Amino acid sequence: MNKAFFGMALAVVMVMSLYLTASYYNKTIRMDELEKCVSQSVKDSLYLDMKSDMKHTNETLKTNFITGLKERLKSKGDITVNIIKADGKKGLLSVEVIEKYSNLNGKEMEISTAKTAIIEQYKSK
Repeated sequence: MNKAFFGMALAVVMVMSLYLTASYYNKTIRMDELEKCVSQSVKDSLYLDMKSDMKHTNETLKTNFITGLKERLKSKGDITVNIIKADGKKGLLSVEVIEKYSNLNGKEMEISTAKTAIIEQYKSK
C-alpha cells in the first residue's frame, strides 16, 4: 500500500513538473518570437520609408510596421499594437506590442514588448 501511494505521488509530481516546464517553454518561445518580429518590423518599416521616393508620412510608417508585423508573426493570439511615436521625417518609430494568449490550462496570459528605433539618412556631398 505504501509503495502504491508513493508511486501515485511521484506520478503527480512528474505530471506537474512537465506542465510547468511546458508552460515556461511556451512563454519563452512566444516572447522570443514577439521581440524578434517587432524589432525586424520596426527596422524594415523605417528603411522602407527612408528608401522610398514618396513623402515620409506618419501613416505610411505605421501601415508598413503593422503589415510587416502581420507577415512575420506566426503564433496565435490577440495582438494589440500601440504606436507611441511615429515621425517619418525624422526617421523615428516607437511601438509597444501586447500579445494575449491562452495557456495550456486555458488561463489568459499576456506578454509585451516595446521598441524604439531612429534612423539617420546621410547625404553625400
